[in-house]
Amino acid sequence: MHLLQEKTIIQGLYLQGCLDETVISNNKSGEFIRENDCSQINNDILLDVLYASLITLHNHVNYQSFSNRDTLMDDVIYHFANTCGQLCEESVKERAAELLRGRYQNFKRMSGEELLQSLQFLNNCGLVTVTHVTDDFECSPYYSQKLLSDFGEKPSKQEIMKNLNVCIKYPMFYVDVVQELLGKGVVDKIPNSLPGSIVKCHVRGLLPDTGCFEYHDANDREIDYVNTSFQKAVEISVSNKKMTQTHFDVLPDNYRKILLSKDMEGMRGDVELIPYYQFIFDYSVGKEFF
Repeated sequence: MHLLQEKTIIQGLYLQGCLDETVISNNKSGEFIRENDCSQINNDILLDVLYASLITLHNHVNYQSFSNRDTLMDDVIYHFANTCGQLCEESVKERAAELLRGRYQNFKRMSGEELLQSLQFLNNCGLVTVTHVTDDFECSPYYSQKLLSDFGEKPSKQEIMKNLNVCIKYPMFYVDVVQELLGKGVVDKIPNSLPGSIVKCHVRGLLPDTGCFEYHDANDREIDYVNTSFQKAVEISVSNKKMTQTHFDVLPDNYRKILLSKDMEGMRGDVELIPYYQFIFDYSVGKEFF
Protein backbone atom coordinates (compact mmCIF):
# COMPACT_ATOMS: atom_id res chain seq x y z
CA MET A 1 0.00 0.00 0.00
CA HIS A 2 1.34 3.46 -0.95
CA LEU A 3 2.21 5.86 1.86
CA LEU A 4 -0.37 8.35 0.61
CA GLN A 5 -3.05 5.65 0.50
CA GLU A 6 -2.32 4.96 4.16
CA LYS A 7 -2.52 8.69 4.91
CA THR A 8 -5.80 8.93 3.03
CA ILE A 9 -7.24 6.13 5.18
CA ILE A 10 -6.08 7.94 8.32
CA GLN A 11 -7.53 11.23 7.06
CA GLY A 12 -10.79 9.47 6.26
CA LEU A 13 -10.95 7.95 9.75
CA TYR A 14 -10.26 11.36 11.30
CA LEU A 15 -12.97 13.03 9.24
CA GLN A 16 -15.40 10.21 9.97
CA GLY A 17 -14.73 10.66 13.67
CA CYS A 18 -15.45 14.38 13.35
CA LEU A 19 -18.65 13.63 11.46
CA ASP A 20 -19.77 11.16 14.11
CA GLU A 21 -19.10 13.69 16.88
CA THR A 22 -21.11 16.33 15.01
CA VAL A 23 -24.06 14.00 14.51
CA ILE A 24 -23.98 13.06 18.20
CA SER A 25 -23.78 16.75 19.15
CA ASN A 26 -26.85 17.52 17.04
CA ASN A 27 -28.76 14.55 18.41
CA LYS A 28 -28.08 15.63 21.99
CA SER A 29 -28.98 19.25 21.33
CA GLY A 30 -32.46 20.31 22.36
CA GLU A 31 -32.63 22.37 19.19
CA PHE A 32 -31.12 21.35 15.86
CA ILE A 33 -27.86 23.22 15.16
CA ARG A 34 -28.16 24.25 11.52
CA GLU A 35 -24.45 25.10 11.21
CA ASN A 36 -23.63 21.51 12.24
CA ASP A 37 -25.82 19.92 9.58
CA CYS A 38 -23.89 17.12 7.89
CA SER A 39 -26.84 15.11 6.58
CA GLN A 40 -25.69 15.42 2.95
CA ILE A 41 -22.01 14.51 3.40
CA ASN A 42 -19.65 11.72 4.41
CA ASN A 43 -15.88 11.40 4.81
CA ASP A 44 -15.39 10.54 1.12
CA ILE A 45 -17.15 13.74 0.04
CA LEU A 46 -14.99 15.73 2.46
CA LEU A 47 -11.82 14.18 1.02
CA ASP A 48 -13.06 14.94 -2.50
CA VAL A 49 -13.31 18.63 -1.55
CA LEU A 50 -9.90 18.63 0.15
CA TYR A 51 -8.19 17.04 -2.85
CA ALA A 52 -9.91 19.45 -5.23
CA SER A 53 -8.63 22.29 -3.00
CA LEU A 54 -5.05 21.14 -3.54
CA ILE A 55 -4.89 22.67 -7.00
CA THR A 56 -5.70 26.17 -5.80
CA LEU A 57 -3.46 26.56 -2.73
CA HIS A 58 -3.90 30.27 -1.90
CA ASN A 59 -5.18 31.27 -5.34
CA HIS A 60 -8.81 32.10 -6.04
CA VAL A 61 -9.95 30.25 -9.16
CA ASN A 62 -13.23 29.69 -10.97
CA TYR A 63 -15.24 26.50 -10.74
CA GLN A 64 -13.83 25.10 -13.99
CA SER A 65 -10.26 25.26 -12.66
CA PHE A 66 -11.25 24.09 -9.18
CA SER A 67 -12.85 20.94 -10.57
CA ASN A 68 -10.17 20.11 -13.15
CA ARG A 69 -7.87 17.23 -12.20
CA ASP A 70 -5.46 18.11 -15.00
CA THR A 71 -4.74 21.45 -13.35
CA LEU A 72 -2.99 19.71 -10.47
CA MET A 73 -0.97 17.55 -12.88
CA ASP A 74 -0.05 20.58 -14.99
CA ASP A 75 1.02 22.52 -11.89
CA VAL A 76 3.21 19.66 -10.67
CA ILE A 77 4.82 19.26 -14.10
CA TYR A 78 5.33 23.04 -14.40
CA HIS A 79 6.96 23.29 -10.97
CA PHE A 80 9.11 20.18 -11.18
CA ALA A 81 9.90 19.63 -14.86
CA ASN A 82 13.42 20.98 -14.36
CA THR A 83 14.09 19.34 -11.01
CA CYS A 84 12.79 15.79 -11.21
CA GLY A 85 14.96 14.76 -14.20
CA GLN A 86 14.34 11.03 -14.29
CA LEU A 87 10.59 11.36 -14.04
CA CYS A 88 8.99 12.08 -17.38
CA GLU A 89 5.74 13.93 -17.86
CA GLU A 90 3.77 10.78 -18.66
CA SER A 91 5.00 9.07 -15.50
CA VAL A 92 3.80 11.99 -13.40
CA LYS A 93 0.42 12.00 -15.11
CA GLU A 94 0.09 8.27 -14.60
CA ARG A 95 0.81 8.48 -10.89
CA ALA A 96 -1.47 11.50 -10.51
CA ALA A 97 -4.29 9.67 -12.25
CA GLU A 98 -3.86 6.73 -9.87
CA LEU A 99 -3.67 8.97 -6.84
CA LEU A 100 -6.69 11.10 -7.74
CA ARG A 101 -8.80 8.36 -9.26
CA GLY A 102 -12.42 9.39 -9.08
CA ARG A 103 -11.90 12.38 -6.76
CA TYR A 104 -12.54 15.06 -9.35
CA GLN A 105 -15.41 13.21 -11.00
CA ASN A 106 -17.00 12.91 -7.59
CA PHE A 107 -16.53 16.62 -7.06
CA LYS A 108 -18.19 17.42 -10.39
CA ARG A 109 -21.20 15.30 -9.42
CA MET A 110 -21.48 16.95 -6.02
CA SER A 111 -24.48 19.21 -5.44
CA GLY A 112 -24.16 22.80 -4.30
CA GLU A 113 -25.65 21.91 -0.92
CA GLU A 114 -23.15 19.07 -0.45
CA LEU A 115 -20.30 21.47 -1.25
CA LEU A 116 -21.61 24.07 1.20
CA GLN A 117 -22.01 21.50 3.97
CA SER A 118 -18.52 20.16 3.25
CA LEU A 119 -16.93 23.62 3.38
CA GLN A 120 -18.83 24.50 6.56
CA PHE A 121 -17.74 21.24 8.18
CA LEU A 122 -14.08 21.52 7.13
CA ASN A 123 -14.06 25.14 8.27
CA ASN A 124 -15.57 24.22 11.65
CA CYS A 125 -12.93 21.50 12.05
CA GLY A 126 -10.18 24.04 11.39
CA LEU A 127 -8.92 22.29 8.25
CA VAL A 128 -9.67 25.05 5.72
CA THR A 129 -10.23 28.78 5.57
CA VAL A 130 -13.12 30.01 3.45
CA THR A 131 -12.76 33.65 2.43
CA HIS A 132 -15.12 35.97 0.56
CA VAL A 133 -13.53 37.47 -2.58
CA THR A 134 -14.80 40.93 -3.48
CA ASP A 135 -13.83 44.48 -4.49
CA ASP A 136 -16.51 46.06 -2.29
CA PHE A 137 -15.35 47.53 1.02
CA GLU A 138 -18.99 47.99 1.98
CA CYS A 139 -19.72 44.27 1.70
CA SER A 140 -20.86 42.26 4.69
CA PRO A 141 -17.71 41.18 6.55
CA TYR A 142 -19.50 37.97 7.48
CA TYR A 143 -20.55 37.01 3.96
CA SER A 144 -18.77 33.64 3.89
CA GLN A 145 -20.12 32.58 7.29
CA LYS A 146 -23.66 33.51 6.22
CA LEU A 147 -23.34 31.70 2.89
CA LEU A 148 -22.03 28.52 4.50
CA SER A 149 -24.70 28.43 7.19
CA ASP A 150 -27.71 29.51 5.12
CA PHE A 151 -28.44 26.35 3.15
CA GLY A 152 -31.85 27.68 2.18
CA GLU A 153 -30.31 29.75 -0.64
CA LYS A 154 -28.88 26.67 -2.40
CA PRO A 155 -26.44 28.50 -4.71
CA SER A 156 -24.76 26.55 -7.50
CA LYS A 157 -21.20 25.30 -7.24
CA GLN A 158 -20.24 27.88 -9.86
CA GLU A 159 -21.61 30.71 -7.67
CA ILE A 160 -19.92 29.31 -4.58
CA MET A 161 -16.49 29.15 -6.21
CA LYS A 162 -16.93 32.56 -7.83
CA ASN A 163 -17.41 34.23 -4.45
CA LEU A 164 -15.26 32.13 -2.13
CA ASN A 165 -11.59 31.23 -1.91
CA VAL A 166 -10.90 27.88 -0.24
CA CYS A 167 -7.48 27.33 1.31
CA ILE A 168 -6.21 24.30 3.23
CA LYS A 169 -4.78 25.58 6.53
CA TYR A 170 -2.13 22.88 6.69
CA PRO A 171 -0.76 22.73 3.13
CA MET A 172 1.88 20.12 3.96
CA PHE A 173 -0.97 17.94 2.71
CA TYR A 174 0.01 19.28 -0.73
CA VAL A 175 3.66 18.38 -0.14
CA ASP A 176 2.57 14.84 0.73
CA VAL A 177 0.88 14.60 -2.67
CA VAL A 178 3.93 15.97 -4.50
CA GLN A 179 6.13 13.53 -2.58
CA GLU A 180 3.92 10.63 -3.60
CA LEU A 181 3.99 11.75 -7.23
CA LEU A 182 7.70 12.48 -7.52
CA GLY A 183 9.39 10.61 -4.69
CA LYS A 184 10.79 11.74 -1.35
CA GLY A 185 14.04 13.10 -2.77
CA VAL A 186 12.33 15.75 -4.87
CA VAL A 187 10.96 17.50 -1.76
CA ASP A 188 14.52 18.70 -1.10
CA LYS A 189 14.41 20.46 -4.48
CA ILE A 190 11.05 22.18 -4.15
CA PRO A 191 11.08 25.39 -6.24
CA ASN A 192 10.60 28.72 -4.48
CA SER A 193 7.07 29.24 -5.79
CA LEU A 194 5.67 26.27 -3.85
CA PRO A 195 6.98 27.21 -0.36
CA GLY A 196 5.68 30.72 -1.05
CA SER A 197 2.21 29.30 -1.57
CA ILE A 198 2.58 27.14 1.52
CA VAL A 199 3.45 30.21 3.60
CA LYS A 200 0.42 32.07 2.25
CA CYS A 201 -1.84 29.20 3.24
CA HIS A 202 -0.27 28.99 6.70
CA VAL A 203 -0.61 32.73 7.35
CA ARG A 204 -4.23 32.70 6.21
CA GLY A 205 -4.86 29.90 8.68
CA LEU A 206 -3.37 31.98 11.52
CA LEU A 207 -5.33 35.16 10.83
CA PRO A 208 -8.89 35.71 12.12
CA ASP A 209 -11.34 34.23 9.61
CA THR A 210 -14.37 36.35 10.51
CA GLY A 211 -15.01 39.93 9.50
CA CYS A 212 -12.60 39.69 6.59
CA PHE A 213 -12.36 39.27 2.83
CA GLU A 214 -9.84 39.01 0.01
CA TYR A 215 -9.75 42.08 -2.22
CA HIS A 216 -9.69 41.44 -5.98
CA ASP A 217 -11.02 43.96 -8.48
CA ALA A 218 -11.66 44.02 -12.23
CA ASN A 219 -8.19 45.50 -12.83
CA ASP A 220 -6.62 42.46 -11.13
CA ARG A 221 -5.49 44.48 -8.13
CA GLU A 222 -5.35 42.24 -5.08
CA ILE A 223 -4.81 42.39 -1.34
CA ASP A 224 -4.53 39.00 0.32
CA TYR A 225 -6.38 39.83 3.51
CA VAL A 226 -8.60 42.75 4.53
CA ASN A 227 -10.28 42.85 7.93
CA THR A 228 -12.93 45.58 8.06
CA SER A 229 -13.73 44.95 11.72
CA PHE A 230 -10.17 45.79 12.81
CA GLN A 231 -9.36 48.00 9.78
CA LYS A 232 -6.22 46.07 8.99
CA ALA A 233 -4.87 44.65 5.73
CA VAL A 234 -2.11 42.10 5.08
CA GLU A 235 -0.24 41.36 1.87
CA ILE A 236 1.50 37.99 2.23
CA SER A 237 4.83 37.43 0.49
CA VAL A 238 8.07 35.52 1.03
CA SER A 239 9.96 37.90 -1.26
CA ASN A 240 10.93 41.55 -0.79
CA LYS A 241 8.13 43.16 -2.75
CA LYS A 242 8.44 46.71 -3.98
CA MET A 243 5.73 49.11 -2.87
CA THR A 244 4.76 49.49 -6.52
CA GLN A 245 3.86 45.77 -6.52
CA THR A 246 1.30 46.24 -3.76
CA HIS A 247 -2.18 47.75 -3.91
CA PHE A 248 -2.62 49.25 -0.46
CA ASP A 249 -3.59 52.51 -2.18
CA VAL A 250 -7.11 51.15 -2.78
CA LEU A 251 -7.75 50.91 0.97
CA PRO A 252 -9.93 53.45 2.76
CA ASP A 253 -8.19 55.83 5.15
CA ASN A 254 -7.01 54.75 8.62
CA TYR A 255 -6.23 51.13 7.71
CA ARG A 256 -3.16 49.53 9.24
CA LYS A 257 -1.14 48.12 6.33
CA ILE A 258 1.15 45.13 6.82
CA LEU A 259 3.45 43.72 4.14
CA LEU A 260 5.14 40.41 4.89
CA SER A 261 8.58 40.12 3.33
CA LYS A 262 11.60 37.89 2.94
CA ASP A 263 13.73 39.85 5.40
CA MET A 264 12.72 43.54 5.28
CA GLU A 265 11.36 45.21 8.40
CA GLY A 266 10.45 48.66 9.62
CA MET A 267 8.21 51.22 7.93
CA ARG A 268 7.95 52.29 4.29
CA GLY A 269 5.68 55.31 4.46
CA ASP A 270 2.54 54.04 6.20
CA VAL A 271 3.23 50.37 5.39
CA GLU A 272 4.66 48.13 8.10
CA LEU A 273 7.15 45.51 6.87
CA ILE A 274 7.52 42.27 8.81
CA PRO A 275 9.58 39.22 7.77
CA TYR A 276 7.10 36.43 7.11
CA TYR A 277 8.85 33.98 9.44
CA GLN A 278 8.77 36.53 12.29
CA PHE A 279 5.07 37.14 11.72
CA ILE A 280 4.35 33.40 11.76
CA PHE A 281 6.41 32.88 14.91
CA ASP A 282 4.94 35.84 16.77
CA TYR A 283 1.39 34.98 15.79
CA SER A 284 1.88 31.31 16.67
CA VAL A 285 3.01 32.15 20.22
CA GLY A 286 0.15 34.53 20.81
CA LYS A 287 1.36 38.02 19.87
CA GLU A 288 -1.68 40.09 18.96
CA PHE A 289 -1.73 41.86 15.62
CA PHE A 290 -5.52 42.17 15.61
